[in-house]
Amino acid sequence: MTKLPREEYLQSLDKKPASAGMLFRNTQNEILLVEPTYKENWDIPGGVVEKNESPRKTAKREIKEELSLDIEPGALLCIDYKKLKDSDMDSYQMIFDGGILSDEQIALIRIDPEELRSCSFVSNAKAATLLRPTMNKRLNAAIDAQQNHCTYYLEGGQIIN
Repeated sequence: MTKLPREEYLQSLDKKPASAGMLFRNTQNEILLVEPTYKENWDIPGGVVEKNESPRKTAKREIKEELSLDIEPGALLCIDYKKLKDSDMDSYQMIFDGGILSDEQIALIRIDPEELRSCSFVSNAKAATLLRPTMNKRLNAAIDAQQNHCTYYLEGGQIIN
C-alpha cells in the first residue's frame, strides 16, 4: 500500500456537512422554534457549521445572527447522524442546551428577516406538528437528554445507546 502525502490524504477524505442548534425554553417550559425563510418546516434556532468553525461556535453565532441573543451554548444534548433522502449525502446534526430564557432575554429577541419569518414558544405537542419527523425525534431526544443530564447519539433521529 502506497502512503499518500498528508494534503493528498486529507483531500481524499469524505466531507460531511454538520449543523448545530440550541434548545431553548421559556419559564412555562415551552420550546423556542423558528420559521426559516429558506425551507418549509419550522426548526430549532441554529445552522450549518462553516469551514474551520466548531459546532459550539456555530450554535453561538447562529443564535446571535437569527435572534440577536448572545448566549453561550450549554452541554451537548445529542448528535444525530442523518442520511439525506434520495441522496448519497449524509451529515451530523447537533443540539446544545440553551437553557431557560428569562422574560428579559425574550424581550431582546430580534429576528433577522433575511433568515426567519417568525419565532415562537410552543408546547411539545405543537412542535410535533411544525417540525419534520426526524427533527421532532431529535428534539425529543434532546429534551430527554436535558432532563437526564446526558448526551445521546442518534441515527436518523433514533437513540442508539
